[in-house]
Amino acid sequence: MQQELRQTAELELDRNEKILWLAQPDANILVKKVLAAWILLLTALFLESISLIQHAQGDQSELLMTRVVAMALFAFVGAGMVMFVPTMSQSTIFAITDKRVLKLIVNSFGHKILFRSQSSSNAREATMKSVVHQKDSTEKTFWFNFGAYMFSFLMWATLFLPTMITNFDAYIAAATLIIVGVLTAYAIMGKHKAAPTHRHASGTLYSIGQELMYVEAIPLKEISSIQSGSNRSGAADLFIFSEKRGCLRLAAACDAATAVNLLEKRNQADFGNAASGSKETKRVGTATVSKLDAIEGID
Repeated sequence: MQQELRQTAELELDRNEKILWLAQPDANILVKKVLAAWILLLTALFLESISLIQHAQGDQSELLMTRVVAMALFAFVGAGMVMFVPTMSQSTIFAITDKRVLKLIVNSFGHKILFRSQSSSNAREATMKSVVHQKDSTEKTFWFNFGAYMFSFLMWATLFLPTMITNFDAYIAAATLIIVGVLTAYAIMGKHKAAPTHRHASGTLYSIGQELMYVEAIPLKEISSIQSGSNRSGAADLFIFSEKRGCLRLAAACDAATAVNLLEKRNQADFGNAASGSKETKRVGTATVSKLDAIEGID
């Protein structure tokens, strides 16, 4: 499995670029986070339903049935997400090279099909095409998204907050506290702050045969700061910040301590300059050229 991961990551490398660290997310940690959040949100929905039923006028059977169906559907979606997390973890690759920090997402079983079907560089060139190229994330994009979030919040406050205030009781209060707590924990643990440097890093989506690969990357020389979350059995959340490109989030990355040590040495002599003196290469994944045009740079 490690060899297949390395082969997949090497598709994204420039000429003479070398992998220094390679890992995947710890699926157990991610499953626990998703499960805990979904149980808390389901509890909040249950408490809010109790309050609505208590304050309902007339026949409550229809309202009761509606809320039961809503909670069942919500629980079903949560169970699906919990089951999907391990598959997503297996399809996610984190890498540090002597030039960049990379996050690659290959759709399920994509890397296996890729290396079964592509036995030569000609076949690889014929099947690899750039689907979408997203330019570097900008502060304007961040503030546009932030404005959209604020508008959504105001719409919610306008439509639902008056009813909540009218029917306010201990159940509504508890449900509100749970929802606010979950959202606050998500913002703090994921470093989602109202700051341009905390916006999501831009990425590129490629088609590889019948499969898709999504790549996010930040060059080592553009890293402004590094933060690490709590460490559990060697796995931790890593956050790579860049003034120009935003934040690259490596959730529950295994062997996180090694990654942090490597990144802390990025300013040392010769680190990240392995290709100095060689002929100019084309950037794959973060430049404006397509993967098809830059295919010579991954042999």
